[in-house]
Amino acid sequence: MSIAVAAFPMLSAAAASGDRRGFVRILTTNLATTAVLTGGAAVGLFALSRVVISVLLGGGAFDSADVALTAGLLAAFAVSIPLESLTHLLARAFYATHNTIIPVLASVTALAVIVVTGEALAPGLGVASIPIAFTAGSLTKVAILGALVRTRIGRIGVSPRR
Repeated sequence: MSIAVAAFPMLSAAAASGDRRGFVRILTTNLATTAVLTGGAAVGLFALSRVVISVLLGGGAFDSADVALTAGLLAAFAVSIPLESLTHLLARAFYATHNTIIPVLASVTALAVIVVTGEALAPGLGVASIPIAFTAGSLTKVAILGALVRTRIGRIGVSPRR
């Protein structure tokens, strides 16, 4: 999220000045940086989820079954970290081009995917359906924003019709 917040003024300046190439360079550089950093964090958290939960929560009334369940949920949530991180930057790309409706509609669609997926998976997977549904919703939001950001980029530097 910090990368997205830091990139926003540069994206806004590039969009306002009509610098499409600069906007694309800033966006792609920050998308790649975010993907690499959060992807690495997700892999690390996924791999170390059992150790992390065992150290932080294990012991006492929180037995090995609780550690295993919680570690599995943390590992499942770890998969969504890069996706959720990318949504912040993609949304700001829209904000920089003076469009707030597409990120809102993408968020509402993602929420619907989360609810429907969670409801569908809950009977068979129980609590594990929550991180899986969240990941599905995050993937949906990234897909929508990623697919539509090209349209917004194409409008940078183009004079509005009167």
